[in-house]
Amino acid sequence: MPVLGGDQIEELRFARLALEPELVRKSAENITPAILDRLSQIDAALNQAIAIGDIQGYMLQNHAFHMQLYGQADYQIVMPLVQALWLRAAPSLRIMCGRFGTQNLPDMHQRALTALRTGNAAAAAQAISDDINQGLDNVRAVLALPAAPDPEI
Repeated sequence: MPVLGGDQIEELRFARLALEPELVRKSAENITPAILDRLSQIDAALNQAIAIGDIQGYMLQNHAFHMQLYGQADYQIVMPLVQALWLRAAPSLRIMCGRFGTQNLPDMHQRALTALRTGNAAAAAQAISDDINQGLDNVRAVLALPAAPDPEI
């Protein structure tokens, strides 16, 4: 799939913000201590990937965190839509990570986990909204930069 353009980034933002925070609100109703522990493990692996500059690990763990969280909503129609949105964003996210590295990637997951542990579904949804916005803002900013010159030329 091609890299996203500016209008497509905003369309993706619109769709993700319409669906994902609502999945978090619904997921909060079904969250268990075991799921919170699993989400914490995934987030720890994500943080480790960030610390060592492992772009593939970051992308895999970030995806795993969101899908594990959203999966608790048990929405059979909405989840495939969200998964398709993530697939559409993946090439641009990969480019952003390649240019930007992993050290300054946003991580609102701890805020979401803290809110879920205290039963605050609205705060968890807001943390995920902030995560989506920061991520797409970074993609937009990095994709606006010219590509690095090819060292072979």
